Amino acid sequence: MHELPDLSKPEGQTLENKAAYIWNSRTGSRDPKLRLGVLKTIAAFLNTEGGELRIGVDNSGQPSGIDAELHELFDRDHLDQFELLLQEAIVKCLFPLPVGKVTMQFVNPSGGWVCRIFVKPAAGVTYLREKSQSGEQTHTIYVRTGNRTTALSDIQRDRFVVERLSGKWPL
Repeated sequence: MHELPDLSKPEGQTLENKAAYIWNSRTGSRDPKLRLGVLKTIAAFLNTEGGELRIGVDNSGQPSGIDAELHELFDRDHLDQFELLLQEAIVKCLFPLPVGKVTMQFVNPSGGWVCRIFVKPAAGVTYLREKSQSGEQTHTIYVRTGNRTTALSDIQRDRFVVERLSGKWPL
């Protein structure tokens, strides 16, 4: 079992906390917005400096654990199934596939499991496949701006792609 680093470190450019991945304990049901938030953060880390995402830690840095989520979603082999579910989403939703860029580790700091996801920056541009409100599949570029994950659009998106791939923006 691995040691959990100092949880009092605030969220920032390379650190993000999420309370859960799928299971919303307030509503007692699956919440696709939680999954999307995790995938957006991973894509943003790939597109910037990399970073660490902790699932099972609230915004104040307190470990809430993913145990309730594990027990609601799986019968047994909780951690393995959780990792497989997350890896499946990465394969399905991130393009290009970030081979060797995303690793996971589970720690149990105070009686509750926390999933630590370590993301190395990717050389090119990583897109998140998601559905728009009208149901169309879109490909969005996310980046980290301080402690936020931000979607790029229009000129910001174009400039990011040009600079990322060739190093120059002509305007």
